[in-house]
Amino acid sequence: MALSKKRIFFLSAATLLFFSAFSFTSDTSLFGLLKQDISIQLKWRHNPQFAGIYVAEKKGYFKEKNLHVTLYERDKQADVIDRVEDGKLDFAIVGPLDLFKALERGEKIKAVAAFYQDSPSVIVARKDSGINSPKDLANKTLSGFTPGTQSSILYEILLNEAEVDGSSISYRYIGFEHAKALAEKKVDAVSMYRTNLYLLQKNGVEYTLITPENFGIESYDDFLITSDSMIEKNPVLVRDVVKAIRKGWDYTFAHPEEALEITRPYEAIAYHDKEYERDILKRSKELMQPLPEVQIGTMHYLHMRGYLNMLKKYNVVKGDLKIEDIFTTEFLNN
Repeated sequence: MALSKKRIFFLSAATLLFFSAFSFTSDTSLFGLLKQDISIQLKWRHNPQFAGIYVAEKKGYFKEKNLHVTLYERDKQADVIDRVEDGKLDFAIVGPLDLFKALERGEKIKAVAAFYQDSPSVIVARKDSGINSPKDLANKTLSGFTPGTQSSILYEILLNEAEVDGSSISYRYIGFEHAKALAEKKVDAVSMYRTNLYLLQKNGVEYTLITPENFGIESYDDFLITSDSMIEKNPVLVRDVVKAIRKGWDYTFAHPEEALEITRPYEAIAYHDKEYERDILKRSKELMQPLPEVQIGTMHYLHMRGYLNMLKKYNVVKGDLKIEDIFTTEFLNN
């Protein structure tokens, strides 16, 4: 028997209300019942620096949003940001210099979270070198500053702000043998990630840290980026990804030993040292939550503007790059 127009109207209205419930009263998109494949490119090799993402996957936080995630280690041969803009990658974790330079070139991408609230790059000096501030680097021997990298830029800004003549400094290439080079007094100081400081402790090297934030240079790092197209066409998916990762990090810091057990199968062999893993996670927490009230992924306008202005001051970033082009906080609000 044919349905009356009145019954068809009520059935259509009920169907619309059913799908609207998924769109507006939950975090699931209109098509959220269908599993969506997404990809995330990490900034480095698999290690506890990304523990919150592994936990989010294993604990089902992505699955709760009907997301199936593929994680990729850093690919030195690929332009990660180009791949995000082109849609070959959905998300990536990148450093501030890569982000700002890409935006300066006109790439249509944006940061949706910043996991590190301070720069992980620091200058590490032998404790007996007499180096306690950037001014003390004059007439010393350094290593680890690859031209054009984030750590090199921070180092150059520190020297300029301290009015140190860079020509008075000697440089020596030591590869990644930072601990050995410091222990053998081949260099006075090196640039390295805070999450690798355990390697110095393991080798009995006593050291002093020069951190950018202690000398007026505040910089976010480990940005989660996606394309402007993704933000425009699928904002619910972006919100779901950010929320799942933040939930993963919250669980990680509440249950660090369990999180490391989850992380271990992902890890590159170089990180298979339980004390090393614990140290990376401890230092990651310090970078991500320097204060207990700081929420994972937080980004603030003044913090971002300060670093951007510093880069412009030294012509690292040229052009008319605006703060609103760099990031959005719309996906950080629960």
